[in-house]
Amino acid sequence: MEQIKLAIEKTKSGSQGKSGRKIHKHITPAAAARRVVMEQNNIPVYEPNPAILEANRLVSFLDDEKGFAGFDMLRTRILQIMKTQNWQSIAITSPGAGAGKTFVSLNLSGCISRLEAETPLLVDFDLRKPSVARYLGMQLKYSLIDHLTGDTSLYKTIVKLRSPELEILPNLKPVLNPGEVIASSKVQDLVTELHNSKRWSTLVFDLPPVLSTDDVIAFLPNVDCVLVVVTAGKTTSDEVEECLHLLDTFNIIGVILNKSEGEGREYYNYNYGY
Repeated sequence: MEQIKLAIEKTKSGSQGKSGRKIHKHITPAAAARRVVMEQNNIPVYEPNPAILEANRLVSFLDDEKGFAGFDMLRTRILQIMKTQNWQSIAITSPGAGAGKTFVSLNLSGCISRLEAETPLLVDFDLRKPSVARYLGMQLKYSLIDHLTGDTSLYKTIVKLRSPELEILPNLKPVLNPGEVIASSKVQDLVTELHNSKRWSTLVFDLPPVLSTDDVIAFLPNVDCVLVVVTAGKTTSDEVEECLHLLDTFNIIGVILNKSEGEGREYYNYNYGY
C-alpha cells in the first residue's frame, strides 16, 4: 500500500490547473427550478430492495449515518473543488477491474443527492461491462443503450430513486462497438444535453478501467474532471503510475485508495489524494 501512495505522490505535480471541458457552458440554476423540471418529465420511480443495497455495501442508500460518513467527507471535498473551478461533471474510473469504481460512483452520488441544493445524475457509461443497474437490482425496459443505438427518448431511460433522491441513467447490456459509439454524434448530443439541462446540478459518469481500453481517454474530453479509484492489495504501483500518466492531460480531482487498512467506517475506508 505504501508503494501505491508513493506512486500517487510521484504523479501529483502538474495535475492541477489544467483547463476543463470546453465544449459546454454550465449555468447553475436554482435548485427549486431544477426540481420543477424534474416533476414535469414523469420520470419513473424505482425503490431498490434494502437487502440488495446492504449486500452491495451501498451505504449512502441506507439509513446509517456511520456507514456513509466517509463518503460525506469525500462528497464535501469534491464539491468544494468542483464549485471553485465551476465544474459540473466528474468521471470515476480505476486503473484495472475490481477496484470498486462503481461502488464509489453509487455511494458518492447517493451522498451528493442528500444535499438539499443538489440534484445529481449518475450515468453508467461503462459501455463494455455496465454494473450500476446490477448493483441496484434493477430490472428495466429501457436503458442508455436503447437511446444511443435506437430511437428511445432520453427521458424514457432515466430512473429516479425515492430515497435518496437520485436520478440514474443506467445501462443494462454491453455495447458491441463502444469505440464507434463514443465517437458518434449521438454521444456528443447526449453529453451536450446533459450539461446544458437545468435538471441536474452535478453529473457523475461511471467509466470503465483506464488500462483495459481506450474508452476512457476517448470520453474524458467531455467531462470536467476525473476521480481515480485504486485498491489496496490489488492495484500495483506500476498500474497506478501508468494510469495517472495516461490521464495527465485531464483534471485529476483525486485518487481514492479503497479498502485501505486502519481504523474507520464499517463499510469503507479510504485515503484521498490530490
